[in-house]
Amino acid sequence: MIWLDRVSKSFGGHPVLTDVTFHVERGLTTVVMGPSGAGKSVLARLVVGLHRPDSGRVLIDGTDIGLLPDADLRAVRRRIGMCFQDGALFNSMSVGENVAFPLRRHTRLSEKQIWTAVAAKLEQVGLPGTENRLPEELSGGMRKRVGIARAIALDPDILILDEPTSGLDPLMADAIDELIFAMKPHRTLLIISHDVTNVLAVADRLGVLSGHEMVAFGPAAEVIRSPIQIVRRFFERATRTAALGTLGS
Repeated sequence: MIWLDRVSKSFGGHPVLTDVTFHVERGLTTVVMGPSGAGKSVLARLVVGLHRPDSGRVLIDGTDIGLLPDADLRAVRRRIGMCFQDGALFNSMSVGENVAFPLRRHTRLSEKQIWTAVAAKLEQVGLPGTENRLPEELSGGMRKRVGIARAIALDPDILILDEPTSGLDPLMADAIDELIFAMKPHRTLLIISHDVTNVLAVADRLGVLSGHEMVAFGPAAEVIRSPIQIVRRFFERATRTAALGTLGS
């Protein structure tokens, strides 16, 4: 459903992604991991068309979105929901208004229909009755869930989650993983994460970015056991860090 074909991207002459190739199969959950600065978030923004590659192709169902005019790109984006790392909620809007935002921008639903849809999405992410609260009144985990509710407001075919469990305590991270697992049967997921402890619970396919390149990609269980030294070191270090964090919490 998603295919990156030899994609490279630089900013200010500094490479962020170099010759990256991988694919996301329809109906599966693909997780891309890697150390900070490896280009994970830029990769997600390329898939949704917020950045265009310097070279290579980003294809959605065979369509090279890097070649699309803005009007056609907007049509493709309607099929993709994205939850940014920090939630990217509008602080001046209530929770309900945040979730309603894409419905108002991209549909002709009546206000009654919009608020019915908002209530359903908040129910789906475990936050019923929070429509009138402000983002600043919510915990980090609740803001993440509101971000997910907004990302699925238009019932997209593809859902991209950028670091959905970053900065959360273990219990809230588990709650987010349970939410992701519940969504798995209904859409194609691309997750950007560095949380090794939670990956195997949700991942069908796993990619590892390092040095701006995709150094490993395949079934999650195989990549975790990869003999490639840089991949093995990444998982060993990440697992030790996670264990220390658990002990200190």
